[in-house]
Amino acid sequence: MANFKEQVNDLTGFSATDDTALADWLKNACSELLQAIGPEGRGHVSTTTSFTNTQAITTSWVNSVTRSDGTYDRECALITSEKIGEAQDPNSMLYATQSYPAYYWADSSTITLLPSGSGKVNHVSIPTPAVTDNSITNFPDNYEHLVVLHASMSAIIRQMTDMQSSATITEALDQANASLDLMDTELTNSKTQLDAAEVIIDKQGSKLDDVYDTTQLWDNTNKRFQRVKDAISKAELLIDDGANVAGDNAGAGAGNTASAQFWLSDEDTDMVSSTISIASQELSRAQNSMQEINGLIQSATSYSGPGGDTLKLSSEHLSRAGTLGNQASSYLNEASGRLAIDTQRYTWLEGRHAKLAADYQRGLAAIGGGGAD
Repeated sequence: MANFKEQVNDLTGFSATDDTALADWLKNACSELLQAIGPEGRGHVSTTTSFTNTQAITTSWVNSVTRSDGTYDRECALITSEKIGEAQDPNSMLYATQSYPAYYWADSSTITLLPSGSGKVNHVSIPTPAVTDNSITNFPDNYEHLVVLHASMSAIIRQMTDMQSSATITEALDQANASLDLMDTELTNSKTQLDAAEVIIDKQGSKLDDVYDTTQLWDNTNKRFQRVKDAISKAELLIDDGANVAGDNAGAGAGNTASAQFWLSDEDTDMVSSTISIASQELSRAQNSMQEINGLIQSATSYSGPGGDTLKLSSEHLSRAGTLGNQASSYLNEASGRLAIDTQRYTWLEGRHAKLAADYQRGLAAIGGGGAD
């Protein structure tokens, strides 16, 4: 027959090595069941100990105490500490005699006879089965399966508690957050380079006049530079700011915040992915405009000023920002996948606990306060 640890593992999948906890759960189950079967049932698994005057009692129930009057064992009445004096007063109606003896708890683990003499205590010790045992000494055999069910419910709860903090999900979210932080830095650097390029090209306008009309580089109708700056600004805000652009703040809360960083802190992976997707579209718009501007600059073969290099740096920052955005999305997808697995596992544990609890309650109902066979 499988030992208790193997039986609990079979019912719950609890394969941890915490044998100390499992031993405690087995002992608690024995204690609860002994309480449930009542004095008559406990009488079948009790032990009688003879003593004189006092007897230490630990980790057990006292079913009854008797005192010998020299011929018969007389049942003792339990009295409280407030009645001890009266039980020793010959003039009191509560005076304890050989024919009507009493006992009291001198402390939490010692009983004392009144009057003093020879006595017997019938008691039941709470078993402490080992996880490697497959039976419980001095315990009703037909209740041992309930001990396993009770311990299994505790093992299920332990597993559910352990799932409250998932290191794998937290790790993926931390990596996504780190990627978003780096992405924000790249967007800031790209915007800085773009601003510098605009200033440089504006100063070099007279040199470009000899090759192309300056309207080829700054088209006031199409707002080429402005489109790039606007797209980067929106992408940056959507990653880590109030995102108060184009109605994105609608319904985002008191702070009007709908950035990816906000949704990440809210652990709403769907909204994080959606926000990053919008930011990526803005980055794509900026990159398309940058390509158009770079084409115009490259066509001015007689001029290779610093403005073109600065725009190239801005484009490189945008490219890295896009890569980091993809990394963040990948980590978020990983966190979502892990969360789905954990959710499925948690749901199974809930159902399993309910099944074990129902079986255990049916077993308790069968006991019905009667004695064990």
